[in-house]
Amino acid sequence: MTCVDNVITGIEEVSFATVAGTTYYIRIGRMSGNNTASMTGSICIISGDIPTNDDPCAATLLNSNSTCNYSYYSNVMATASAGITVPGCGAYAGGDVWFKAVVPASGALTINTDTGSLTDVAMAIYTGGCGSLTLYNCYDDGSGSNGLMPSVNLICLTPGDTIRFRFWDINNDNSGNFRLCLINPGGTSGIPSNDNPCNAIQITPAAACSYTTYTNQCASASTGITAPGCANYLGGDVWFKIIAPASGNFSIDTKEGTITDGGMALYTGACTSLTLVSCDDDNSMNGTMPYLSVSGAVPGTVYYLRFWEYGNDNNGTFGICVTDPCPNGPPLNDACANAIPLLLGVPTTGNNSCSSSTNEPAGPTCWTNGAGQLNTVWYTVVAPSSGKISVRTGLGTLINTQIQAFSGTCTNLISIGCSDDITLCGNTQLWSQLLLTGLTPGS
Repeated sequence: MTCVDNVITGIEEVSFATVAGTTYYIRIGRMSGNNTASMTGSICIISGDIPTNDDPCAATLLNSNSTCNYSYYSNVMATASAGITVPGCGAYAGGDVWFKAVVPASGALTINTDTGSLTDVAMAIYTGGCGSLTLYNCYDDGSGSNGLMPSVNLICLTPGDTIRFRFWDINNDNSGNFRLCLINPGGTSGIPSNDNPCNAIQITPAAACSYTTYTNQCASASTGITAPGCANYLGGDVWFKIIAPASGNFSIDTKEGTITDGGMALYTGACTSLTLVSCDDDNSMNGTMPYLSVSGAVPGTVYYLRFWEYGNDNNGTFGICVTDPCPNGPPLNDACANAIPLLLGVPTTGNNSCSSSTNEPAGPTCWTNGAGQLNTVWYTVVAPSSGKISVRTGLGTLINTQIQAFSGTCTNLISIGCSDDITLCGNTQLWSQLLLTGLTPGS
């Protein structure tokens, strides 16, 4: 009728259907090679029915609740389920029973177990029809305070789908009862609305960084788009959209949530035809989170931002902010043509925040940053009758200045002096000073 040889433990168990009044014979033999050894032991015969949920097509339907409400179940007289992918954990050797559940609207389920007469049980989750099951995962132990019993939190499932799970005793050397409960954490299915670039969430640059929390939990991989090329992208990305402000400058910063190591990439173009601009891994001041900045963008240009978790193995929440440090654009005197007049002997407070280096003349040799000068602003002054002018800067929030003087016109500038730092009594001062002589009065 049947035969069993458990080479792992040497403890054999066989189950079979019987007919009342019929005599059955059980034969026990030594393993080959042990024919001279004595053979002693015990045998136990249990009369009972094979569980109704002995195979996946007869799985017991379980309902989930908001809290864990344990019920007892048993694998006594259960047989091995044939023709199904072996679980791969928990020393499966048969004696399994089956359950099933319909995935709730949350797309999440928690399966908890507790000891009964069985104290070391494993379980495996399967998807698909009962005649064509696909192994989802296998779980052994992990229930925390409940000893060697399994537990799992399932997320990102498809609401309405049926999942099946099988339970067995480790090595199938014991049978009995155990406790089981299903928890529905509530909420709705977790695929983010911004899972692809054409559904990107728009973020408007603000004057100051104020992080908003988002999640990439259950996000899929975006296909047909140039790979980011940094931060170990393996999928699970979500998308945002940023419109370049009038200043043409903005920065993107992120902070940790569930995710502690993220990556992000910036793209331009249509959402269906994107061009990679830049990618970052760890440039944020917030641990190993990403940071990107854009300058000189054409106002109104649409940028698409792609965010993911490094390695796609710890998805969840993260914070993001987009700032425009210059919401009002560059200062009026950012260009020579808009230079502000200065009066002799009257101190003037200036500000070079948000100024640019667009259409600037070549930097003088005395400037530390030379041809790469940035954040310049312009002033004019009329030479007095003496033909002499002294120009000096005073430090404010800008703690290191450079100045250059010109004659001529904005379209034909002639350098007549420059100053970076000043040395007084052998000490370098970070303010600047120019003494101009021989000027034409009234020029």
